[in-house]
Amino acid sequence: MDVDLEKAAVNIKDLAISKAKGVPGALRAEVKQSGTLTELTQVDVGFGNVKLLGSIAFDTKKGLQSAEFSTFKLSEGDSAQVSLKPVDGGFAVALRGKQLDLKPMLKRFFSLSGESTGGPQATGINQTITIDAKLDQALGFYKTTAFNVDLSLALKGTDLRRVAVAAQFNNGSSISVTTNPTPEGKTLSVAFNDLGTVLRMLNVYPNVEGGAGTLVMQTVTDQKADFGTFTLKNFAIVDEANIAQILNNDQQSRALISRQNKLSFRSGEVTFVRRKDRVEITDGVLAGDTVGGTARGFIYTDSRQYDITGTYVPLFGLNSVFQKLPIFGPLLGGRDGEGLFGITFAIRGPLDKPDFKVNPVSALVPGAFRRMFEYRAKEIPRVE
Repeated sequence: MDVDLEKAAVNIKDLAISKAKGVPGALRAEVKQSGTLTELTQVDVGFGNVKLLGSIAFDTKKGLQSAEFSTFKLSEGDSAQVSLKPVDGGFAVALRGKQLDLKPMLKRFFSLSGESTGGPQATGINQTITIDAKLDQALGFYKTTAFNVDLSLALKGTDLRRVAVAAQFNNGSSISVTTNPTPEGKTLSVAFNDLGTVLRMLNVYPNVEGGAGTLVMQTVTDQKADFGTFTLKNFAIVDEANIAQILNNDQQSRALISRQNKLSFRSGEVTFVRRKDRVEITDGVLAGDTVGGTARGFIYTDSRQYDITGTYVPLFGLNSVFQKLPIFGPLLGGRDGEGLFGITFAIRGPLDKPDFKVNPVSALVPGAFRRMFEYRAKEIPRVE
């Protein structure tokens, strides 16, 4: 078989493989037919940066029987091998290689843009997929590289049954991910010592610097929900125009921005509930020497929308003193972390281009009365 692909369009979304009509390409293979089984050997597919060499066996009654690619190249510089075989209820995938550029696939699954699926749910696949991957180098966004990547996971449709990940980065930091079964469901634990590098690699958010912390998420199967706590220490948000928009409503904050477009925090903690169509932030607190804040609200993952409200607190350390005063604390300080002087804000709209709203009048109101000027997150009905 020798096929000219120039006039064909190719689109394999979850591998981020695409070719437009008019782009030169070719497919060659030797074909052997035996009853319902078709075997393709010496498969050679090439177009653009994509190059696949290997073999495929397909049964018209039993489906895909095997796939072996001694050359698996999706981007320039890739050097990897892939094998796939059926297992009970699905497929087992093994990936080995010196280098693989993950940007095309990361963009598909993690990007905040509309091109992302946010996971395998868009494919409608309800089979079990197990992946065993070992890569010397994995390339991500913003020139980040993960070394010695060791991944083992099992999922069925959107249900992540098991995962174990270990990787190091080129600045000496690392990340590990594990799951453990519990009577209610399972627990996912993530530990890292440089959140900024992780977020840049995944192309989720490039403006975090540093950050060591953990994410612990408990899945409760009967409630169809995940309950999580995210903690972070010693990090900064840099070059963020939207934060500058909020801070500009406070004179001392404007002075801070003029010196450096960077906000440093000692700690942060977010508790949340994750459901099929949304993540509810039940409580979020940031604390720094000069700034702090709180946040609550919803991230609607199905419609890809923010509806988050909160309070920015300038001079956080000084504000916190008022909360500790026995007489004036409850009146002036407001709720935990919101201080005497605070500016309420809301983040709404698409994930990749949210709208920031600020109520500067709230800065003039003591904490206990600020709720009259707060924005409100309005929860929409859940999709179960």
